[in-house]
Amino acid sequence: MQASGRRSLGSIAAVCLGAFMLSACSVVGGPGPPPVDTVWRVVELDGRPVPRLPDNRSATLALDSQTDMASGFTGCNRMTAGYLLDGDQLSFGSMGTTRMACDKVSAETEMMYSQTLSHVARWRRRDDRLELRDANGNVTMKLEVAGRVDALPPR
Repeated sequence: MQASGRRSLGSIAAVCLGAFMLSACSVVGGPGPPPVDTVWRVVELDGRPVPRLPDNRSATLALDSQTDMASGFTGCNRMTAGYLLDGDQLSFGSMGTTRMACDKVSAETEMMYSQTLSHVARWRRRDDRLELRDANGNVTMKLEVAGRVDALPPR
């Protein structure tokens, strides 16, 4: 009985160790597939839902892996910026935008978009959702898949 009890205890320990290792892998397994070559719809900025914009447009962000350029719609204007992606670290260079006149909601969305993007330091992707985080790990922008970059019409 003692040998059998030791084997059972050993089996339980092995199962527990295996479960622990699997759970540790999911925690430290990385931020997910790189968020490149996908058009992302911005759904939240600094903890606040993005308001409905005129013409049902959505603020967007896309990272082109071929050019290392980000592009998107800020809620008011088109934007471009260089970006650096290294593991779970992500940062954006100076942003250039078109200069369209906008209504108040669109202009406020653009201001939040610009401020939020300038503080991004890390990213995490889970399936069709992307979180951009600041250096302290706070989620500053939440996005969801809107399409693929290669599916967009030529510029």
